[in-house]
Amino acid sequence: MIAYDRISYTDLKSVCKSANLSGLLPENIRHVAVKGVQMYDNFISAIEKLPNEVKIELPEDVIDFFNYAISDPDAEQEQEELDFDPKEVREEPEPEFEPEFEPETTPTPVRKAKKKAAEEPTEAVKVEPAKEPTKKVARLSTTPMTPKIEDSKLTIVFKELNAKKTIVLPTIDDKEKLKAVRKKAMEFAVENGATKGQLCNISKILNMAGYYMR
Repeated sequence: MIAYDRISYTDLKSVCKSANLSGLLPENIRHVAVKGVQMYDNFISAIEKLPNEVKIELPEDVIDFFNYAISDPDAEQEQEELDFDPKEVREEPEPEFEPEFEPETTPTPVRKAKKKAAEEPTEAVKVEPAKEPTKKVARLSTTPMTPKIEDSKLTIVFKELNAKKTIVLPTIDDKEKLKAVRKKAMEFAVENGATKGQLCNISKILNMAGYYMR
């Protein structure tokens, strides 16, 4: 992963805001009254935890920054250069000379020990699986969707498809009408090829505005 001192604080704060506004995160990334290093860790952790179908729907600037942050092709080479110090290289001492023994008619204790060790079954060594590196976020292959709530109205826009739907929202405590509104919104989104993550985004936008079903 790219070290914190090699990234732009301004860019980091910008992508944190962008990720928060996307409505795809379970919890917003703190970017006020928090140190840059901690913000950086919070950003990487928040994106890593998202399901793949949600990751690909993140804003382009968030995807670009995340992919840059987790890929550092020069890191391994730089680490080797930093760790290399000829002064601290120590030569391994050569083993002491061991005299050869004449063959004996009876097995020596050393040979018996070797034979016994060969007969005893060896315990299987459990090898822990290597931890997979963080994968880059794939590019968004579906049509971008923008849901928003303004003036008690839910608007869903598929800009590339030139498709838009605005639905008047009921009062927060009218669960029956709210149920019908959610159904209309979901049907419109599905008709325009919305993914599972985009449907979840509509629900989250409604919940954030206080329009809970329960």
